Amino acid sequence: MRTIFKPLLILAVAVTVLWLTAAGCVRQPSGGAGQSSTAASPAEQRKMVVARVNGADITLNSLNSMTDRLLSINEKTSIKDTPEETRTKALDQLIFRELAYQEAVREGLKVEDERVDREMERFITSLGHTEGYNDYLEKQGITPLEVRAEVERALLLQMIAVREVMQKVTPVTDEDARKEYELNQSAFLSPEKVMVSDIALPGGPDQEKSMRKAEELLARIRSQKDKDFSALVSDGTFTIRNRQVTKEKDPELYEAARKLKEGDISGVIKTGDGAHILHLDQYIPEKQASFDEVKGPLKEQMKGRMQIERFQEWEAELNKNAKIEILDKPVRKS
Repeated sequence: MRTIFKPLLILAVAVTVLWLTAAGCVRQPSGGAGQSSTAASPAEQRKMVVARVNGADITLNSLNSMTDRLLSINEKTSIKDTPEETRTKALDQLIFRELAYQEAVREGLKVEDERVDREMERFITSLGHTEGYNDYLEKQGITPLEVRAEVERALLLQMIAVREVMQKVTPVTDEDARKEYELNQSAFLSPEKVMVSDIALPGGPDQEKSMRKAEELLARIRSQKDKDFSALVSDGTFTIRNRQVTKEKDPELYEAARKLKEGDISGVIKTGDGAHILHLDQYIPEKQASFDEVKGPLKEQMKGRMQIERFQEWEAELNKNAKIEILDKPVRKS
């Protein structure tokens, strides 16, 4: 069964980066592509401004950190952006985060001290408790108050993103999902699968010789109690492999395999590329998944698509009247 949408991965990259956990927001890069562009220390990078969003600075340190974070996400997904493209997207993410944070402040959203305390405890624990935390502060050249401010900021971003994206997406009803299912039934069709073990001998000038050899092999297999292909030791004149055959790519082998029951062995099959003997390992017929079988995942996929659409709307709303200055020229070459 194929998946008709691919929204969840995109949403994970977009929304998750926006509301990263507090620990993730204050961790610094460990020497990835972002940091390699400069020899400046983290403390020095915090003084280097790469962009301004409504007068608020975005620093080189933040850009390097976000770049490394996106590169890490890319490695775990199918995203094939170059380091330069990733760096540009990192800056876009930081601009978006700053705009979202500014909106949260304007709306008067607040994070409870107890929640910040819990996130601080988690972060300190992740660094190896007090000793590791103190070492982190020293290396990064920051104070506990600055770390706490970053944690609070991250939690505030979570709050505003939940309110503006998750809570503004209307629930997907069973009726909505059924309409989607009926429009895309082929997406929920599991194709037929014909799995075989295939003894293959070459064709060409040696076709007749291959056919005689195939008949010898077939007789040897049939004389065995378990008729096991793997018991044959190749002398270089044939190969044995497990494969799937299809009507489109292997019409002759497919037709022969479909006449077998699981566990059966074919006769010698003559094809354009030589001779074959098949063992039908597994046959799975084509199956159309019912609406009830796919309803749950389908509704989640539809919800994910709607969240992306709302996320994009919100981003456009935030950018509409924003004053954005890009100071790090190499970041954007377009």
